[in-house]
Amino acid sequence: MPLLTKPYFALGIILILFGVLQSVAKLDFIDYANTQKIGKYPELTQSDASEITNIINGLIDRSKIAEDSTHPFLAGFVRLIFHDCVGTACDGCINIHYGPNGGLQPYIMALNGTYHDRKYRLSERMSQADFWALAGIVAARKGSMQGGQMLTTKFRYGRVDCATSPDTKVEDVYPDAHADARTTLGYWQTYFGFTYPETTALLGAHSLGKCHKDGSGFDGPWTSNKDSLDNTYYRDMMNSHLQWRQQRVDADHVQWVHGDSSTGMMLNADMALLKDIKPDPQVSNCAYAECGKSPTAGIVETFANDNSLFVREFSSVFQKMIEHGYSNLKELGIGPQARNRVRSLKSEKRAPRLLHSNKPSGPKAFTRGHQYQKKK
Repeated sequence: MPLLTKPYFALGIILILFGVLQSVAKLDFIDYANTQKIGKYPELTQSDASEITNIINGLIDRSKIAEDSTHPFLAGFVRLIFHDCVGTACDGCINIHYGPNGGLQPYIMALNGTYHDRKYRLSERMSQADFWALAGIVAARKGSMQGGQMLTTKFRYGRVDCATSPDTKVEDVYPDAHADARTTLGYWQTYFGFTYPETTALLGAHSLGKCHKDGSGFDGPWTSNKDSLDNTYYRDMMNSHLQWRQQRVDADHVQWVHGDSSTGMMLNADMALLKDIKPDPQVSNCAYAECGKSPTAGIVETFANDNSLFVREFSSVFQKMIEHGYSNLKELGIGPQARNRVRSLKSEKRAPRLLHSNKPSGPKAFTRGHQYQKKK
């Protein structure tokens, strides 16, 4: 009999060990293919968003330039999500060979490399368009905190990538950097449905980063702090002491620059928010001091005097821009652990425990000082 049981005993041990090894192996990763799905991808939770936010923050921090301690990925990610959302919808696709998208390749490469990194498994968890949208929010929030305020734009998910993401051959219509107020405001109204105040707030994103000649053809930062999303953009625009004047960068590009020794620039499309310039076709027909007010000059003045208001309005229009083309994006879930905790709290509320074990009886039961247990 012992001779018969030994093989079965050994087989049992082997099966147990095999089961343990399988369980340990499963601790190394989440099986995203079998989790609850919203369309092609699993449900995203607040915990997921926090984890991915930390990954994006790491990318931004590592982009720091020693020369001036700024972070080009901060402005770059904000610019990228705008360019992605131009067209019919935000779809995780950019034509990097098309002129208006010049200079975006470093940001696309950084995010694309992270998106497909097996360590993070992001390509199994969300669309590229959602990842870019979250990167834009993280970067803008980081910039707003530099300026002393907090961006309130929420991340919702469910964007759909184009079939060739992140590449495309589509040549979308972008705003003209040399345009006057009518053309600039008309573009945003036609293609995004933005009001004049919304367009004026959104262009405040230009307080971040700088222009590069080898990218856009223009040159220099808009403001002195390239990492801060704040109302300096509007304050500088209104500051006549900066002696604004137009300067030709090359045969195809003209921009506004400071006449004093400080560094700063504006595009025609920026200055058109304050001044009623009439470019012909690039150079304004009036000097800064001589140009009349544009239809949005009062809004520029309001933002220049109230940074908190600017960030609130920017948060709102930025939300609309990064959800362009969608009406059914999903709110982040709370995740199974948090969900179980909520159920537990609800259960405790339904069945409260009494502090005293000797429960009184009769009609005077609730008049003898007995209390429900306080939540810890």
